Amino acid sequence: MGSTGIDIRFPIGLLFALLGVIITAWGIIAPKASMSEGYNVNLYWGIVLLAFGVVMLLLGSAAHKRRVEEAKKVEVKPPTVGATGLGEKRG
Repeated sequence: MGSTGIDIRFPIGLLFALLGVIITAWGIIAPKASMSEGYNVNLYWGIVLLAFGVVMLLLGSAAHKRRVEEAKKVEVKPPTVGATGLGEKRG
């Protein structure tokens, strides 16, 4: 990924984490409405989605920190003025 733009893991992580929180809360609030074969499907899948979202956010954060550290290591050299540089007349 280039130096511009946002890492795709941030919005994906936010989306899955938000959906995970909503579905987990629904599984806690209305457990009988989300029962299937004796399992609270909304609760379990909400936890899975929340965990996936958190992992994506952590990976995106680690990549961002790594890019910032690499950018700090790059030295910016000032421009040099050569024989035909600024302020000199050419023959």
